[in-house]
Amino acid sequence: MKSISKKKKSKGSENSSGRDQRRGGPPPTDRRRAGLDRRSGSDRRKAYKIGYFLEGGVERRSGIEKRSNMDRREGSQSKNGHKDRLLDYVEINPEAEPLATVIWLHGLGADGHDFEPVVPDLRLPTSLPIRFLFPHAPERSVTINAGMIMRAWYDILELGDPTAVNMEELLESAHHLRALIENENERGMEPHRIVLAGFSQGGTIALHAGLRYERKLAGLLGLSTYLPDLDALAQQRSNVNLRIPIMMAHGSMDPMIPIGKGIQTKQELTRLGYSVEWHHYSMMHEVCPEEIGHIRAWLLKVLGKADL
Repeated sequence: MKSISKKKKSKGSENSSGRDQRRGGPPPTDRRRAGLDRRSGSDRRKAYKIGYFLEGGVERRSGIEKRSNMDRREGSQSKNGHKDRLLDYVEINPEAEPLATVIWLHGLGADGHDFEPVVPDLRLPTSLPIRFLFPHAPERSVTINAGMIMRAWYDILELGDPTAVNMEELLESAHHLRALIENENERGMEPHRIVLAGFSQGGTIALHAGLRYERKLAGLLGLSTYLPDLDALAQQRSNVNLRIPIMMAHGSMDPMIPIGKGIQTKQELTRLGYSVEWHHYSMMHEVCPEEIGHIRAWLLKVLGKADL
């Protein structure tokens, strides 16, 4: 495998060249999520503004290697014989050879660094070494943010209606995610050891791509998310992943993607025969400590270490 250079992260948000830089104020969607702060010996919520302002750097933790593949440009070989350029991503590897991979997609206006702090907070056992990939979405104009250019998996066309989306861009992002899965497979990770995860519109891409993927995956994790194309799923879904483990979680006070959209997606998936583990929390469009605990338990269960 081609070596991946280590990049030191500076303050700011990522631009398309992979260099950090400061930008203007936060966009009106996906503005913040909650992380964990261990100060004073207890869990507190600490707001991590996603996208335009990243607070501080990301700690270098013992036993965690953080690598960025900003120099990776060759892409992975697709089945039709063409080179698909891989999205840039942040890679976090355990000390031991990884036994599974989690590909985790960020929300609107954020970048791949946004969920890096979650990895140590998951407190995964050393007996289950997992590689985490956090891809950066392409930069594009977002209609509901007055056409501002920001990282987005797809354009959202109407404020207040997250289902009014640019489907061509959604499908393009799903294709990028498939390329990352195939690249992991070429590195030696079988698809049945790969979990697709995502927050907000990143969760939309994870669910959309995973339910249609033609090889068995380990599981799908959708946080504060929804599917805008539920009507098409019955005809387009893959029979191979009909029994795939799915976890969905949502904030009951979410102003960006109302919890009703998440419940509607969960109910339709259940109607189609999928088993969905559902959690909801008294929070807004964010992630809370209790949710991190549920994600940990779910990952241990679907990756075969539920007794740890």
